Amino acid sequence: IGAVTGMLIVRLIPLPLMLQMMLAFLIASLLLLISQTGFAPMISAVVLPVMLQSRSVVYPVSAVLLTATVLGMRLLAERFGYVEKHAFTPLPKPSKQDQADMLLCWVCGSAVIAAACISGVKLLAAPPLLVAFTEFRKPETLEKLHPAKAVLLIGCCAAVGTGCLSLSVYGGLPVFVTASAAMLMTACIMRKIGIYLPPAAALTILVFLVSKDGVMWTYPLQIIIGTILMIAAARMHILIIRFMENRKLNTQHS
Repeated sequence: IGAVTGMLIVRLIPLPLMLQMMLAFLIASLLLLISQTGFAPMISAVVLPVMLQSRSVVYPVSAVLLTATVLGMRLLAERFGYVEKHAFTPLPKPSKQDQADMLLCWVCGSAVIAAACISGVKLLAAPPLLVAFTEFRKPETLEKLHPAKAVLLIGCCAAVGTGCLSLSVYGGLPVFVTASAAMLMTACIMRKIGIYLPPAAALTILVFLVSKDGVMWTYPLQIIIGTILMIAAARMHILIIRFMENRKLNTQHS
């Protein structure tokens, strides 16, 4: 649904890129809330085809096939005892507070999207960074995940993606070989730094999709700046939420 929605926004809604990305982010946030899954990568599935301006049905078909492959591998791993089975438990039905939180999240994320599009550096709001933002905005996540380590991890992953892609561009190696090597190195980096952040892995691969825009060598720097902006937006989100909660408590006491 998310991938098809993103493709249809590009095909059917003739708006500037900035507004299309904001709309895609809003729809993705609503889908995330309504689905009661907490499956944040859904955001990237909706926003990515908009950022890439992809009109082809290849994108949603690829998204479905890749998701089915991952789920199939997970089921096989569970069946043979390599990983524990986990029954799906839906999140509680969204409350008014959850809805307000989602709206504020969209506003803060859209501010970064606007900055990215106005500056002409759209990768500052790369879809995996929006996914990371939804995690950063949770106080417990930001406290557990040191911002400097997050920037280091994401920067290293972006650099690894760029380095491996260069082996295909200049060395003639098959992309599936260099992309696989990039993912293996990403897993090693996550283990070394001690942070498991799936959007960082997505950012390793994203450079393979946007390299035609001539951004390969500046990609890591753009992603690092985007990460800093997303962390700042997440902190702003947390501060606003706390301010509103304190104001509500003061009103009740008075």
